[in-house]
Amino acid sequence: MACFRKAIQLNPRSYKAWNGVAMVYLKQEKFQSAEFHFTKATNIFRTNPDLICHLAVAQHKCNRSESALTLLNDALKIDSKNALCKFHKAGLLLHLERYQEALIELEELRQIAPKESLVYYLLSKVHRHLKNFHYSYMYMSWSMDLDPKGANNQLKENADKFYSKDEDLLLGMEDMASSVTEDDNSQMQSQSSLQDIQPMDSSEEIL
Repeated sequence: MACFRKAIQLNPRSYKAWNGVAMVYLKQEKFQSAEFHFTKATNIFRTNPDLICHLAVAQHKCNRSESALTLLNDALKIDSKNALCKFHKAGLLLHLERYQEALIELEELRQIAPKESLVYYLLSKVHRHLKNFHYSYMYMSWSMDLDPKGANNQLKENADKFYSKDEDLLLGMEDMASSVTEDDNSQMQSQSSLQDIQPMDSSEEIL
């Protein structure tokens, strides 16, 4: 934090420094302070979709989800295939119980990042809300297959913390996986490999 503050003193138009301070506040769950500093960063670099996405996440945590969704739509006008923005837009739509819209976003994101376990994790949740239980089980299994060592478990828990209204998503994962057919797994393995989604640089993870 001190380094970012010093950088702002030296160059008040350093959007990276404002973003860095905001990320610290976001991780500390000081969401109003995070929003303030993300706003400073986006005012300096208005066409950076990732910065806009960060601001949207902070606004969502300040209970302004509709405003956050508007920001994400603006960011996607700048870069329609931005995986980070689409992931958070899907999460917001899920939170707002707009499940069909969330499903559309996630299916598009699946084409951009077919090897990202977090995408299938959210797909499983959306399908469960839509009562498509077979698809829910299938996507949960695929998510686990793509992350067999559980490297993304913390990210999944954080995704739930940001976007879930219920707390039972992790329950029954093993039962879900066991109900998936071999054909489902074969279909997953046959998908083409594209660049994986990177929610953030390693030093700037939101999830």
